[in-house]
Amino acid sequence: MNVPIPMAGAFGAGVTAEELPNHNKKGFAAAPASVWDPAERLKEQDRDGVAAEVLYTTFGMIGDLNMPLSLHILTGRGGTGINFNTFLTSYMSLPAEIQRTLSIMIFGGVFERFPKLQIVSAENDVSWIPHFLYRLDHAYDRFRHFEGVNLSMLPSEYMKRNVVATFQFEQATADFTRQLFGAEHIMWSADYPHTDSTWPHSREFIDEAFKDMPEEDIQKVVGGNVARIYSVNV
Repeated sequence: MNVPIPMAGAFGAGVTAEELPNHNKKGFAAAPASVWDPAERLKEQDRDGVAAEVLYTTFGMIGDLNMPLSLHILTGRGGTGINFNTFLTSYMSLPAEIQRTLSIMIFGGVFERFPKLQIVSAENDVSWIPHFLYRLDHAYDRFRHFEGVNLSMLPSEYMKRNVVATFQFEQATADFTRQLFGAEHIMWSADYPHTDSTWPHSREFIDEAFKDMPEEDIQKVVGGNVARIYSVNV
């Protein structure tokens, strides 16, 4: 079964808000956005307030429609961030985009204001998440007074309530993330037919990579979470 996600409006929150109800009626399972788009717009809120309020309208609508917001790797408004002359270094820096966006959304109170908003971090890997959870809480504990941030929960708790993340090749580090972040919050992907894919050995990969996981958690990671997040009947 295919789970359709629209591309229209991916780089404009206002356009996305206008199109979301129609997307929902047509059976699209999620709302798209640029990884950088929420971060850039929320950062502008103190300057003019306009872009941020438009984005808040979108966030509220997405939550009410039960459509997760997909933040996919390589979707920044400034381009992919890949320089083929320095490809390896560019590749290594890619997870920083989603970390920055999630930090701004958490410390900016987005998940506080919109508890039903569900974010899917798509193809950004998951092994960085345990350290990110620690660093979020440490930053909040030691430095929140610099910006006057006051949240009702720990920053890591918003991650565990509002964010799920996908991965492909990670094995032991993905299992470590499962233990700290929760099996309900990570989803494995083969990424077929792209170059960076486990295909045509996906089943062998699952058998080897997840052999130490409880069977119940394996079922969540390889399919159950997708069905739940995207409201797919299986």
